[in-house]
Amino acid sequence: MEGFTIKQNIMLYTIAIFIGGAYGYFGYPFWMFLLTVIPFALLFLFIKLYPVFFTENMNQVEAYLLANKKKPIYAFYYALANRRNEEVEVSFTLTISKVKSVPGKAQLQTIYHLYKGNPEKAREYLPELKPMDVKHYYDAMLSIEEGQLSTARFLKERIKKQWYKDAIEAEINLKEGNYLEAYKFSELAVSNTKGLQRYILVKNYEQEKLKELFTR
Repeated sequence: MEGFTIKQNIMLYTIAIFIGGAYGYFGYPFWMFLLTVIPFALLFLFIKLYPVFFTENMNQVEAYLLANKKKPIYAFYYALANRRNEEVEVSFTLTISKVKSVPGKAQLQTIYHLYKGNPEKAREYLPELKPMDVKHYYDAMLSIEEGQLSTARFLKERIKKQWYKDAIEAEINLKEGNYLEAYKFSELAVSNTKGLQRYILVKNYEQEKLKELFTR
């Protein structure tokens, strides 16, 4: 299973084989075996992915990223969040070569070029972004980078997901020098995210001009 270590895969398969053998020995039907194994596998998957999608503990997320840095996608997000420029370059090249989805590849390209401060290049990938909330979010972020704040606010109103809207408003206020307002919206954005997304937002705000407010 992708995302699991060899040791974890062996453990999962061993338990499944043991349960299957026990059910076969006692003559239980196959559907009972499935009713036992599937919930167990789902629980195992939830525990494994908890730091990426569900936790609010940033230390857990960072520990997970560091433990999985051999996987280019995790190495990329760790380097991105911590602004390790050389690692960003290496991990991005490896990650982009592995991603097959057109929207997924476009999102990585957009993130990378936005990080590099090249909004013109990032805009080349906007038409391929999905869903629309994602497209409007990155369009707004690129507009902020270009100084088109009214455009960013217009795009924000077309977004449904609240943390996207708060993150955009935080960046607009930061660009305008309204640091207290920027801090307020950055806090709202963080409060509506979990896992890896929360980690990236927190790290970003800690390294912007909000650092003194955000880390106090």
